[in-house]
Parts: sequence; C-alpha cells; structure tokens
Amino acid sequence: MIPTLILGLPSAPARPDDVTPELIATRAAQGHTCVRCPARATNAYVVHTDDGGRWIDLCPADSDAFIHWADRQIVVIELPSAANPDPEPPASPLIALAEFLSTR
Repeated sequence: MIPTLILGLPSAPARPDDVTPELIATRAAQGHTCVRCPARATNAYVVHTDDGGRWIDLCPADSDAFIHWADRQIVVIELPSAANPDPEPPASPLIALAEFLSTR
C-alpha cells in the first residue's frame, strides 16, 4: 500500500535511469514549495513506487533533515528465534517516508 501523501506528490520519471542530475537541478530551480514547510524548495529528490516516480521538493533545512533521517533508515530483518518465534515484519519504507514528510 502506498500512503496517500506519497501518491499526492507530483509525478516524476518512472525509471531511475531517467532521473539525471540535470533533471534534478532543473526541478530544484523551478521554485516549488517545500513538502514539509512553506519555504522555497531548493532540493529535489525522487521516490520510486509501484505507481511510478514522485518528486520530493525540500528546503535546505528539511533536505538536511531528510538526509539525516534516510541515513538512519536501515531495515533490519529479525529472524525467528527461541526468544522471539514470531518477529514483527519491518514497516513499509514508504509509510516511514510519509510519516517523515508529514511531521516537522
């Protein structure tokens, strides 16, 4: 399931190979509003979903927060053990991203 917040982001190229540094620079220079606050976005990222790519436009402060957040999003899969025979599956990365984008 793709969170509504992610689906509501502007469409971006569907294939990662189509996202070039030039395209990202052009998007960042277009003056969009940051997804997390009313500031002008100066950075653009693309999230790829089953429904295609979506742009994430962020101001400098939220871009720094996004990079810091993304560095901590390492998925650890816990295997069943005697102590925990039924471990919880990891949360969807897109749900975690939507939570990040919707809070400040």
